[in-house]
Amino acid sequence: MDWVTTVGTTMVFGTAAYAGYLHMKNANAITSIFSKSDQSPKNQLIQVINEAKKSLDVAVFLFTENDLAASISDAAERGVRIRLVTDQNQVNYLPKQKANIESLYNSGIPVKVNRHSGSMHLKILIADTKVMTTGSYNFTTSAETKNDEVLVTIRSRKMAKEWTSQFEEMWHDETQFQAWTPSAYSKQA
Repeated sequence: MDWVTTVGTTMVFGTAAYAGYLHMKNANAITSIFSKSDQSPKNQLIQVINEAKKSLDVAVFLFTENDLAASISDAAERGVRIRLVTDQNQVNYLPKQKANIESLYNSGIPVKVNRHSGSMHLKILIADTKVMTTGSYNFTTSAETKNDEVLVTIRSRKMAKEWTSQFEEMWHDETQFQAWTPSAYSKQA
């Protein structure tokens, strides 16, 4: 009986240790998906958005893809706190981008745009201060179907905290960024 107990205990602790190892291994995973491959960067973004439980910080240069806007809106409806930063020129001059940003704004999502002379050229998403996406991939149909793009997903709490800190600086920098509203757009266009 002692032998059976020893083997059983070893199996239980061994399995638990292996599960812990797998969790740690996956906790800091970095994956990449290229457009025009057998995988979809857009579907990966939607998965990260759908997995968000508490917060979603988004800074994206181009945002004309409707499915991604719908996923972000759905996240807001389920109680995820969302903040969005985008490029002012793109909102002012791309009707599809203005429509997506206005729809998200009307869903209660606060939006900011750059007021500095350069572009807000980031393409990042931070979910729950533990998962981030970045790369060349803008939130556009062309990024998914025409362009050569990459989306990198990083699962690292340490790195996500650093990125969230940088996002916080942008969000609260009233010199470089300003709140966006549809009425502000109509005055600028």
